Amino acid sequence: MTQEQDVTRLQEQVKSLFNAQEKLENNLEQHERDDKQTFAEVLKRMDEMHKSFQNRLPPWATAVIGILMAACGWLAKG
Repeated sequence: MTQEQDVTRLQEQVKSLFNAQEKLENNLEQHERDDKQTFAEVLKRMDEMHKSFQNRLPPWATAVIGILMAACGWLAKG
């Protein structure tokens, strides 16, 4: 009788292990899908940032415009 109980107990443990393995595989697949989606979103945002920086004036041009505006203001006041 104890051998049958041992066999039954081992069978239940094997079923539990297979269920746990299947659950882990499903979790891994879900994680990989989420990871790919997150990575794609990050790349998309980086591309958007890159495009927005391409449309900006260079810092030296901004500085020149500021100096010219200050000079125009000073000349208009004086």
